[in-house]
Amino acid sequence: MNFGKLSFYNQNSRVNIANSRVNVENSRVNRANSRVNRANSRVNRANSRVNRANPRVNIANSRVNRINSRVNGMNSRVK
Repeated sequence: MNFGKLSFYNQNSRVNIANSRVNVENSRVNRANSRVNRANSRVNRANSRVNRANPRVNIANSRVNRINSRVNGMNSRVK
């Protein structure tokens, strides 16, 4: 009977050691995920700034396009 108990305790000890290793690995993964999350957050902030600037860029581009089309029209008449 004692051998059975000893075996159970040994098994339990092995499980605890394995769980401890898993916990160490999980904490590494958590730290890595945390770094990725911070990087993603920086990218998201940058994208948000770009998205806010896009309407102004679009307006400027359309002005340039109108000017270019006038210049093109003049050039075609000159030729």
